[in-house]
Formats: sequence, structure tokens, C-alpha cells
Amino acid sequence: MEKELILNLFNRIPDFKTKFDLDDDDPLYIVFGGLGTYIEELHNSKYKIVKYNIKSATIKNDQDILNIIFNYLSEIFNNDDQEIHNLINVSVWEVIPTLKHGYVIAKDFMSDLMYSEFLKNYPYENHKNDWDNENYYSEEELRRIFDRN
Repeated sequence: MEKELILNLFNRIPDFKTKFDLDDDDPLYIVFGGLGTYIEELHNSKYKIVKYNIKSATIKNDQDILNIIFNYLSEIFNNDDQEIHNLINVSVWEVIPTLKHGYVIAKDFMSDLMYSEFLKNYPYENHKNDWDNENYYSEEELRRIFDRN
């Protein structure tokens, strides 16, 4: 099963495999840990958000890649396998609160089930110090982020 998870990930995002010089024989947590780093690199290098409106301001390529990543994570998350939930938690979810727009990315790209579980594990109030003070969301921005309507 581990090899299948890795191969499916590499098939969906070939650039990820080459960028991090990964192999399908690498341990599962190493590969998925690289995925968390990849999301962070997308955020830090190209991810542009204007007034937190991710839909209109995101560079198309990055949005496509994030859609592919989170669609795959949602697929494997939905099978109720606690080992997979833990894998996603330690490899991806732990990275999200450290990104300035991490909660926006979570809201816009995670499935409703995954987003709900993410917020249970990483409530904003408990993690707002995970990034610099200059990156805090205003109360109004925070309400928009958590409003799924």
C-alpha cells in the first residue's frame, strides 16, 4: 500500500518527484514530508494572494498544482485509515499553520471533511503565533477565512 500511495502521488505531480529527487523506494513519511515542503515552496515562491482572494489572484499553475495535491490528499484521507490520517497530519497539516496564507489554502483546497478535521487539530487561535506578528489576520479576514458559505 505504501508504494501505491507514493506512485500515485508521483504520477499526479511528476515535478514533485524530480524537484526533490525522490524515489518510489523512499519511506512513505519522507516522501509525504517532502510534499509539505513542496506546498511551502509553492506558497513562498509564487503564491500570490491579493486581499486573500485566492480564486482571482493565484497564479494559475500554482492553483492547479495545489488542486491536484489536495484532491489526492482528500481521496486518501476519505478512507478512514488512521495511519493515512496521521501521515497527512505530520507531513502536510503541520506545515499549513506556519504559512502566512495557510488557513486560506486549507479552506480553499481541502475537502469539507479534511478541512473540518484540520481545524479540530489546528484551531487558528492556538496557532496564530506559528508565523510572525506581521502576518496575523485581522478579525474580519479571519471571519472570511472560516466562513465556508
